[in-house]
Amino acid sequence: MALINNNNNFNFNFDNFSLGNIGKKKESRNCPQCGYLFNGIVAVCPACGYELRYEQSSGATRQLAKKIEALEKWRNGVTDTISKKISGKDPTDEKIASLIKNFVVPNTKEDIFEFMLLASGNMDATKIAKKEHESDPVMKAWEMKFHQTYQKAKLTFGNDIDFRKIQDIYDSKMNEIEAAKPKGIFKLFS
Repeated sequence: MALINNNNNFNFNFDNFSLGNIGKKKESRNCPQCGYLFNGIVAVCPACGYELRYEQSSGATRQLAKKIEALEKWRNGVTDTISKKISGKDPTDEKIASLIKNFVVPNTKEDIFEFMLLASGNMDATKIAKKEHESDPVMKAWEMKFHQTYQKAKLTFGNDIDFRKIQDIYDSKMNEIEAAKPKGIFKLFS
């Protein structure tokens, strides 16, 4: 809460606020596993390691996929073609790319895992390896979000054994991209 005291000094009490939810009071919650009381939104109980789920994040990846599917369904070939000739950009692709870029990856392991699978499946390794995706805003958005989600998983999972699943998805896609890179004549004979 912001206050100006009698000396005209500005004071701010950070105790009831978090940077992620500026202006909203922190919620005090108890871990359903061990009963530990904590403030704010965390993915894992600091006391026992129990994964905490929040209703608003559950299923977020499925909601994103449905929104993208709806945009694809309403893609207008004539309008998109005319717009692409005028501006060089496909308006539906731009909307989809924006949706992907602005998607906030949830904190739960299940949702992070699900999103990594979705992003990986939408990345064309050959196009990325040959840098052909630079003109494709949707492919670029998937690639960016794939790397961002991997970094978030590292922070969220920590040393958890479940991180190995994420690492496997990441390594598999990165190996696929590496294998699709054009080989030079010197690499063929060495």
